[in-house]
Amino acid sequence: MHTPTGETIPIDKDKTLWVMITVGAAGGDSGSTTIETSGTLSTGNCAYTIDQSQVSEVLAIINHNRAQSSLPAMTTNTLLAEAAQAHSSDMACNGLFPHEVRMEPRPLRVSRQLAMQLLA
Repeated sequence: MHTPTGETIPIDKDKTLWVMITVGAAGGDSGSTTIETSGTLSTGNCAYTIDQSQVSEVLAIINHNRAQSSLPAMTTNTLLAEAAQAHSSDMACNGLFPHEVRMEPRPLRVSRQLAMQLLA
């Protein structure tokens, strides 16, 4: 995977994968399990859309890199994806963005920087 500026984001044999979930570009799709969503959704006081093609593309890239390291493919956990979408929607729709920590781990910092570049 690469950032929009071309910087490589390593995916190694570590068992932890840090993922940034953003409103409007998140959802869940494993190829065999999908969350049935389309068009514009609303929650509380705002509306958003889910781009399933982006979700599928990210999962495909991750699994391609995992296969190169002889690791099994990852799949989407539908319940977790729904919970993450609800949480990110609540935060974005209610102006709750206090996820700023001074000494955050590198994977979290990199994913946060990537998300900010994608949203800019």
